[in-house]
Amino acid sequence: MRKSNFALRLQPSLLAEARRLAAAEGVAVNQLINVAVAEKLAVARAERRLAGGVAPGLLQDAAPAPAPAPAPTLALATAPPDRARVLDLLRRHQADIRARGVTRLALVGSLARGEATAASDVDLLVDIAPGRKFSLIDLASLQGFLDDLLGRRSQVLIRDDLPPDFRRRVEGDAVPVL
Repeated sequence: MRKSNFALRLQPSLLAEARRLAAAEGVAVNQLINVAVAEKLAVARAERRLAGGVAPGLLQDAAPAPAPAPAPTLALATAPPDRARVLDLLRRHQADIRARGVTRLALVGSLARGEATAASDVDLLVDIAPGRKFSLIDLASLQGFLDDLLGRRSQVLIRDDLPPDFRRRVEGDAVPVL
């Protein structure tokens, strides 16, 4: 993925709030801003698609949209996620997941280790099809689909983007799904 630098001026109050949120989520402010922009663009893109119009540049080279996620089936943060149910849901919807560019998917983190709590998200390690364009918008779309499918927040990690030491640690817990 090509990266670029862009100077961004935020009002002091917005920057302070962004820093607090980034710290609470355990991410860098830059990552928080990237995800926020990607989510905004994804919404704008979806609104234009639903309205039947195409904004210049927003939908160019866009792949056909995969099927929408089914209604959530897991309780939202009232109980720890059920590992067997999560694995079953992911496997039953593998065609939709693969349509989003995923070639391999594994459950990782606390749920894979059997340590999940009611506050746990569902951590997933994915491989993306070689040569496929996979933008931040694609990542946000995949994560939103999985959030809806699982009825709780998911965290998608792209195997090739992980630092080697962290990658080995994550792969040690991996429970293959697809």
